[in-house]
Amino acid sequence: MKNCCIVFDVDGTLFDTKNGIIKTLNYVLKEFGKDAIDPQDEDKYIGPPIKKSLMKYQCMEDMEADEATILYRRNYVECFVHESVMYDGVIETLEALKNQNVILGIATMKTMPQLEALLIDYKCSEFFSVLKAAKEDGSLSKTQMLKDIKEIYPMVKYFLMIGDTRGDYQAAKEAGYCFVAADYGYGEIKDLNAVHISKITDLLDKVCLLY
Repeated sequence: MKNCCIVFDVDGTLFDTKNGIIKTLNYVLKEFGKDAIDPQDEDKYIGPPIKKSLMKYQCMEDMEADEATILYRRNYVECFVHESVMYDGVIETLEALKNQNVILGIATMKTMPQLEALLIDYKCSEFFSVLKAAKEDGSLSKTQMLKDIKEIYPMVKYFLMIGDTRGDYQAAKEAGYCFVAADYGYGEIKDLNAVHISKITDLLDKVCLLY
């Protein structure tokens, strides 16, 4: 699989980050005088930009959502990012792909400090050649991240993204990537017209079918 670049989402794809994200959000909501998130609604907060979720689901205005997002980012890195759990088979899959000379990358709506804390915790930074993370002001979309990665590797022929939300799927399509749906994640994506995997190790069998 030479001449191939595979880009991973983080939340719901490489890591189960739900526990830390929800704990941080509930802390922030309490500080802003709001109720904790209903357990039935937790999954919809995983993946999209935090500010966008706060405005959509908590009816925050732009400035209030900005303040809440700043508080969220600080407390997530300082207190809750370490509660994330890497999915079974991630290291095995990354090692196998790396050994086949596949370029591996990450595109995430987490900020770089959040992403780096996760990769350091699980000692997996070495596998990734390129990291793209959200800007503090939310101005960098996942679509643009994927396009930027393409520009870094102009000689690469095949680009593939692994993600677990419709937002990931849309970003991949807009950037000209093939898409693999991580059905084990948080998004409701089983109906998407894409290659699907039920665990990350399935990727090793599926990726060869795409090219």
